[in-house]
Formats: sequence, structure tokens, C-alpha cells
Amino acid sequence: MFDCPTCHKVLKSKRSMERHQANFHSADPLAKQKAGTVDNASNNASNETLELETPPEQTFECGACNAKITRGQEKCPGCGEALDWSGI
Repeated sequence: MFDCPTCHKVLKSKRSMERHQANFHSADPLAKQKAGTVDNASNNASNETLELETPPEQTFECGACNAKITRGQEKCPGCGEALDWSGI
């Protein structure tokens, strides 16, 4: 029997202890792969390019004319009012 020095979980083999420490107590992002606990599907996925969705741009309304505006615009496209983003 092997006692984990970090959490004191009892494991049956040295190999189980190594996997346990890699999965639960390691800060190394590759520890699971080194310990042999990464399955082929997730290992293959790491070699693929991930496409991230861009969140939709948040819209606001101009206080003067209610036109739709987006953060960072200097003037309202509807009425030309100067926009102040410091309060948001």
C-alpha cells in the first residue's frame, strides 16, 4: 500500500500513486500525459487547431437620441453627441 504524502489517500501500487499525484497534485500541465492518463481522443484533440467564437459586441443606447452605440465610439452616429465611457 502507498500513502499519498499530500492528501494521504491510500493507493494499491506505485504506478497508481504516480498517476494520482499527476492528476490531483501536479501544477505541470503535461503531468497527465507524462503519467499516461491522457486517452488518445484528448491527445489527438491537442494537435488540432481550436476555433474560438468571438462574443457578440455589447451595444448601448445614446442618452440623447437612443441610437445604438458600441464601446469606444467617440461620437454618436445618430446625433453626433460626444460619448463619455469613463462611467462604464
